Amino acid sequence: MWDDDDIARAHAVYAAADRQGRRYAVTWPLPEMTASLRTPSSTYDERLYVAEGGGEVLGTARLSLPLTDNLHLAEMAVHVRPDRRRRGVGTRLAAHLRAQAEQADRRLAGAWVAGRQLRPDGSELDGSELDGSELDGSELDGPELSGDAFARACGLTLRNTDLHRVLSLPVDDELLDALAAEITPHHADYRLVSFTGPCPDEYVAAYCRLKAAMLTEAPMGDVEMDPEIWDERRLREEEDELAAMRRLRSTVLALDPDGEVAGFNELLYSEHDPGRIWNWDTLVVRAHRGHRLGMAVKIANLRAVPPAHPEAFEVHTHNAAQNGPMVAVNDRLGFVPVERMGEWQGPVAGLPAGP
Repeated sequence: MWDDDDIARAHAVYAAADRQGRRYAVTWPLPEMTASLRTPSSTYDERLYVAEGGGEVLGTARLSLPLTDNLHLAEMAVHVRPDRRRRGVGTRLAAHLRAQAEQADRRLAGAWVAGRQLRPDGSELDGSELDGSELDGSELDGPELSGDAFARACGLTLRNTDLHRVLSLPVDDELLDALAAEITPHHADYRLVSFTGPCPDEYVAAYCRLKAAMLTEAPMGDVEMDPEIWDERRLREEEDELAAMRRLRSTVLALDPDGEVAGFNELLYSEHDPGRIWNWDTLVVRAHRGHRLGMAVKIANLRAVPPAHPEAFEVHTHNAAQNGPMVAVNDRLGFVPVERMGEWQGPVAGLPAGP
């Protein structure tokens, strides 16, 4: 078990690397990382490793091994202290992750990699437009970003591109009223229900079906992932982890005339990063599309933000670049693109080998 000092040293390096060259990095606060590592889970085996030199942490690596589905997959993240890059630290960590993944009989490695920083119109920033030590733009110049180049050197290929968007708060009430008036006639027979925190028992089965459908109904590009298995145990364990991390989830469900759950939206609040809100999953099941329910559940959740969290100043969301309907919803709500995120995958056997 990692002690507090070990995790703090690893987190400092992770945070510095994660924020490098990124204006809107959504870096986990230290208490969240600590709680996540220590919360028991039957769904994931979470491991943290560090590379040390001269008594200092030079880089960190995190390995997530699914335990109930996607047993072929090893999800990875490597972060190297910005002043120690290109000295083999990342390669050493990747080699260690390969060894651990092979020992767990995993064949496919996956990683999220931060990409190009974007202006509100979607065009790319260059390094000269960023200032400050945490926003050093040196990694943004050239034909390929350092993170992309490292992923490619590890034998991974880009399988899907997500757009990270940010919405400034509070959202104008007149805009939300106008959008609601426009879409309400399309779903007059539906109703919206909301809850904060754990899912009420009456909706657990339907909520799990929606969570499982995220990988089958949302665009995934060429990412190789099997459908996830969601049941009450997995949902309650996730809720326990959120509580340990001091995160609070607000959920809006759309119910059809028969009371069946047709779609949902989740917003996540963090006690340790109170100014930012995360839009997690949003989905309308295929049979209920065309009723403007995606916009409806988002509006309902956004209306609840100011009274409950007056300190919040922005909402972050990620969508596959090719997810036209959800991108259109976010555009109309006022979300602006801030960066591209790459979903990379490749054979575990293609990662660097150890000495």
